[in-house]
Amino acid sequence: MLPQSYKINPTQQTTSVIIQLRARQLSWWRRIWGFQGLDSMLDGQGRFLYVKGTITGMLYTFANIYLPNKRQAQFLRKALNKLSDFSEGTLVLGGDFNTPLDPIMDSSTRHSSIPQLHIRSMKRALGDMELVDCWRTLHPTTRDFTYYSALHDRYSQIDYIGCYQPGWTPQHGQITAR
Repeated sequence: MLPQSYKINPTQQTTSVIIQLRARQLSWWRRIWGFQGLDSMLDGQGRFLYVKGTITGMLYTFANIYLPNKRQAQFLRKALNKLSDFSEGTLVLGGDFNTPLDPIMDSSTRHSSIPQLHIRSMKRALGDMELVDCWRTLHPTTRDFTYYSALHDRYSQIDYIGCYQPGWTPQHGQITAR
């Protein structure tokens, strides 16, 4: 059986990702949902962590990605390639992308310092995996933010939760390149 908490302890203290089910939650998940951990994958830099398991006999992959402040698109593509090889069943991806994927909706200034070319590349990589931005699907016209930069006096949405389920074709909210 896999541990209840999956955490990367990198050498740098500035980065780390975690997927955690507290003992009480895990006990409840096992009792109610029958969660059974099967496999996990992590990198040595503390940037991504993937966990695979079953809930009521259905296969799920939970992923957490923390992108660096620079070269986000390049790192995301590499992390998603590894995730694509690891992932099975329904995929739930959460992470700090350090980039507003839709600057008009996801930034209080309605623009981003990240070049559009890089943003399009990130959206294309997510679209290639058929990931749906869960929050945006439920709130297609709402502007809300997950991060405030005092230095730039700007609010941004840089944290995302994406889902993929085989055979599910979303009507809207799909992350695609423009």
